Amino acid sequence: MRLGARGFEFQGAPELRFGVGVLAEFEKGDAEVEPDGGVGRREADGFTERYERLGEAQQAFQRVAELVMHLGHSGQRVENLAVKRDGLGGLARAVETDSAVESLLRGRHEAARPSPSKNVRTASPASTRLDSVRHTRTVAAFFMPSPAPTFAARPLLSLCMIVKNERETLARCLASVKDVVNEIVVVDTGSTDGTQAIAREHGAQLIQSSWENDFSRARNQSLAAATGAWILVLDADEYLLPEDGAALRQLIAQHTDADGRATVAFQLVLQNLSADGRPGMLAHITRVFPNRADVRYEWPIHEQVMTSLSRAGVPVLTLTVKFLHTGYANRERNRAKQLRNREIFQTQIAGGGDLAPMTYFLLGGCHLDLGEHEEALTIYRFALQAARRAPDGDEVARGAHVRVITCLLALGRADEALAEMPVEFDAGWHPELMALRAEAEAKLGRADEARGWYERVLGCVAAPQIPPYDVTELKCDALLFLGAYWKDRGKPARGVQLLRAALALKQEGKAFGPAELAALYERVA
Repeated sequence: MRLGARGFEFQGAPELRFGVGVLAEFEKGDAEVEPDGGVGRREADGFTERYERLGEAQQAFQRVAELVMHLGHSGQRVENLAVKRDGLGGLARAVETDSAVESLLRGRHEAARPSPSKNVRTASPASTRLDSVRHTRTVAAFFMPSPAPTFAARPLLSLCMIVKNERETLARCLASVKDVVNEIVVVDTGSTDGTQAIAREHGAQLIQSSWENDFSRARNQSLAAATGAWILVLDADEYLLPEDGAALRQLIAQHTDADGRATVAFQLVLQNLSADGRPGMLAHITRVFPNRADVRYEWPIHEQVMTSLSRAGVPVLTLTVKFLHTGYANRERNRAKQLRNREIFQTQIAGGGDLAPMTYFLLGGCHLDLGEHEEALTIYRFALQAARRAPDGDEVARGAHVRVITCLLALGRADEALAEMPVEFDAGWHPELMALRAEAEAKLGRADEARGWYERVLGCVAAPQIPPYDVTELKCDALLFLGAYWKDRGKPARGVQLLRAALALKQEGKAFGPAELAALYERVA
């Protein structure tokens, strides 16, 4: 027997509301849902009922099946499920299932193999073969919606993206999540390079939208279209490695409650990659969170979701799961992004209002990346003062302080940069601050002091901080200085070995820290 298919959401109070009866028997391999319509016929125990409107019959059965699946998610053994009418008059019968129905519970979210939808928004897949059900005697009927839904059959994880002209990277991103997500939603803001075709080829639901210089608006369009319990946000120039995707899927399953709801948000580790694939800067960023109407992005540029998560009382857990980013590898594209971002920030600031210190910090970053050091210095000083006044501004204040010193050195004002430094060194210093101290000492002609600070830099490790930093670049700069330092002091062999270490670190990613430095000094006296 074959049933026409439509998506639906199961809604109803514990006492489910049904009227007119449907009686059906399904033999193994005999029940299949297909997308065509027409007249439905149900036969069981000599009873035949004909429906001129197939939708009513198939929806009634599917709602019962989804309820059985839901009870399985909740850990309840399904032995005898009563389907009741609620004062409507009509037929009320029991839905009896034997042990075979337990195989239907393989649909539980954390065990199911993900399968992104193909441009169709349904809460239940449109093509589902109920092979495992040997016989289910169903009496249900026309569904009466309840005002307060208690469960909706929905995908587990939705990937939400915004794109424009991402032909070069989008396929890699979507391929990396094919076994991780259940649904893909892509908001395209005006692509002309074939990006939309790539999205469709990977089963994405494509939404075309105008660009209004507001990233949060576009992000929130994708969230509004998603049907999953969880949201994963990626950009086209980002992707997951298989082991990180598998770990993320497992953690999501562990933090999904019995009703299929997401209970926390996750900060992932953003790993920037250079043009040659070398790991660079790290940052923690919230990219996985519950699909809730009260969780939305804010800020038109460098959009963030943390504020709404905080208001909604959603806990945020920090994971070691990484996603990789290649967007900074292309210098021309990065410059174009910074010009665009600078314009958006300036428009936002011109509009007035009480802006967060982070807004000014990020605008300073646009000026710095564009080589506009005087403008960057002015903005960073303002961000520093604003962050020091803010109740939760310590992290932004530390980052702005580092960038003030960066700008002073770039402007050739090493004495001012040194005066901005903390008097005493401690282990909590930002790694870039150590490198800046070394650079300032060197520019002021104090090579021995610079050497000591650069040797401290070699002990730094990669960790997400504000501002993000590339620990490999910091160590390479330190080794280059130390190589020249020892060559100038009559120890060229030591200098050559340090330069070779810098090359190996840069090209091969070989570790180099205090232990390696000590061994080199001992070996090459």
